[in-house]
Amino acid sequence: MYFWDVGLLSFLPSRLDPMPTSNLLQFLPLVIDSLAFGIYSTLFIQCLQLLYRNRRAHYKLYLGVMCALYFLSTVHIVLAFTWASITDTADSGIYEVFTLKQPLPVLFRPGDPPVVHALATLLKIRWVVANGVADAVVIHRCYVIWGSDWRAVALPLVSYACTMIGGFLDVLPLPPAAARGALTVGYGGVFLTNVLSSTLAAGRIWFMSRSFARLMGTKRRKRYMELIAIILESGLIYPFLLIITIVMFLSPAPTVGVLVCIALAYHLVGIAPTLIIVRVSLGVAAYMNRVDYFGILALGTVNYFPTFHYAFFCHPRLRNLYIALMTISGSTGIYLACSPTYASPEYRRMRTYTFFACGGVVLLPFVHAIWQQGLQEANKAISFRWILLEAAFYVGGALLYSERFPECRWPGRSIIQKTAVTFRRDRPIRGRRASRQLGSSVVLRFLTLCTSLALPTLFVGSVDS
Repeated sequence: MYFWDVGLLSFLPSRLDPMPTSNLLQFLPLVIDSLAFGIYSTLFIQCLQLLYRNRRAHYKLYLGVMCALYFLSTVHIVLAFTWASITDTADSGIYEVFTLKQPLPVLFRPGDPPVVHALATLLKIRWVVANGVADAVVIHRCYVIWGSDWRAVALPLVSYACTMIGGFLDVLPLPPAAARGALTVGYGGVFLTNVLSSTLAAGRIWFMSRSFARLMGTKRRKRYMELIAIILESGLIYPFLLIITIVMFLSPAPTVGVLVCIALAYHLVGIAPTLIIVRVSLGVAAYMNRVDYFGILALGTVNYFPTFHYAFFCHPRLRNLYIALMTISGSTGIYLACSPTYASPEYRRMRTYTFFACGGVVLLPFVHAIWQQGLQEANKAISFRWILLEAAFYVGGALLYSERFPECRWPGRSIIQKTAVTFRRDRPIRGRRASRQLGSSVVLRFLTLCTSLALPTLFVGSVDS
């Protein structure tokens, strides 16, 4: 049975099912978990290249820490898929290991093997160790920026101790109320450590930039303002996600929304410090250019996951195969677009061809389904004509990008080129204005990505309820 055998009734909850959620929602947190790991892998490869190429002070320390964080994320993804292969409750249980629900959710069934309990314990230990390593990096960076003054990191060290104590107490077999309190202390410690360390480091750089501006002028201060923006934006992503998770938990939002946030948090603990190194090494302008490429490819990749899921609903092997192929092709495209080597203008057409290759992977399952059942059924079930129209727009936009049309045909006369010339004439944008524009652009991109991921979840959740 292919996608036309799965109608809207699949979204309706069964009266015998205590969890009124669709298979798509149960599958979504694990998909987001895998996608976040793919994004992290791309950033990690870039981070290794930059650390080896620059080899600045403390590069060996940061190299070891980045490898440790990526290893812990790899351990998490292995544990997650191992749990998912053993029992069908893993789609939600993996992400409810750390929960503030009262009473605590049922993570295991009576027939589950003992190894499932061991996997849950390993996930908790992995979370504590990963947060401990990442927070130690943030505190060390603040300590170095403040001239190796321990008094500057006294408060972050106290919150760091709360994180470790609360996290390891939650691993122990405590009563539900005590475990909930320990986890609350751990969450609070993680939040305060990141906020305090990032704010203290940015404040120190801001104070130093004011002193240097009197001697070297405002041009040098602009670079310091960009560095402040990098530290604040990248350092506060993880606390910001924790706030979103708690708000969604307290609000009447679908449970899957909370689980998706927790799935992102598993890897964001390592993405945040890696992102700071990549952004500082590459520079802000080059980084924002790569963010645009990344957003196009990432959203284009996850856009077809629900279609593949229902197109081969009763053929899980084919469904998983096509989703895996789409993930691999999308991750490859993201790597080529974000790599410093392939980001130069001479590789513009190569990036375009990679985008076309991702589109070819998208067409493969549709061609397979049409070959099996015919074009008429495909048009009836999933409006295949509109998918072809969407693909035509994708191809047309990619061709305009690769050939630089209309700039190549009418140089100096197009709106895009006039805007670029105007920006060059208005340069330099200094100080507070530059940092404000930089911060707003990053925040808008981050909110756009979060909204794109959250809106389908909330929509399907409202249908299920």
